[in-house]
Amino acid sequence: MAAPICDRNRYDLPWLPAESIVPDRLLPETGVFRWSAYRFEIRPFPGQTWWHCAFDTMIDNRHVLFSGDNFQPPTRWNGTGGFCAFNGSRFSRGFAPSARAASAINPAIVCNGHGNIYTFARSHYRRILHWAARTEKTMEALCPSSVWTADYDCRATHWEPFVSQARPRQTLRLMLVHHNYQTREVVLLVSPRGPHGWSPTPARRRMRVPAGKSRKLNFTLQLPRNVDKGRYLIAADVELDGRPQGEVCVALIDI
Repeated sequence: MAAPICDRNRYDLPWLPAESIVPDRLLPETGVFRWSAYRFEIRPFPGQTWWHCAFDTMIDNRHVLFSGDNFQPPTRWNGTGGFCAFNGSRFSRGFAPSARAASAINPAIVCNGHGNIYTFARSHYRRILHWAARTEKTMEALCPSSVWTADYDCRATHWEPFVSQARPRQTLRLMLVHHNYQTREVVLLVSPRGPHGWSPTPARRRMRVPAGKSRKLNFTLQLPRNVDKGRYLIAADVELDGRPQGEVCVALIDI
């Protein structure tokens, strides 16, 4: 994993899909980088997001940790930064090791998202460790399968690309991707669902996904000649080992 530094000012668009971002510089997953007069240590810091990272440096002779949204003051979101399946949050494999890393760094000050700056205290991060363990057990109890991430990760099944630009009569290609968190092989039966008159090919596909692996299914989508301008949704009806999952994911088509 590398962390990109991008100059958004060079682009005219206020928002760009990830595949359109051209990084000016790639940072290592771990190690050292310099910016201006500062020397930063960089390290993985999963928690609120799975691919989160943190930087620490010396500023005016004080050790400062930039932890992003992972950890907040105790008065906000239990001090954790909150958790969200859409962000890929993890507990024993995310918040917990990052809290231990913060304790090992032992900064004087923690700077993170939403303008929160606070004095570091190991006791606060010990409480975060207890919270992470309790919260993971709660998620396991709430999720119906024996592997909680299989139900918790709302991107386990998703379309690629998520957003497509298209024209009337155009043929689009979409991929349905499934990651199998289970410890056994699963079988998917996938049927794309779009607006009336849009023709997916094939209408249904079947695939096996080995334990712990990801697999992709390719579909084409023929757009009608008289489609109006606007944003349209493409969904997917999915059966997992014969059990209907409903419309588990959507892609956006902009005409």
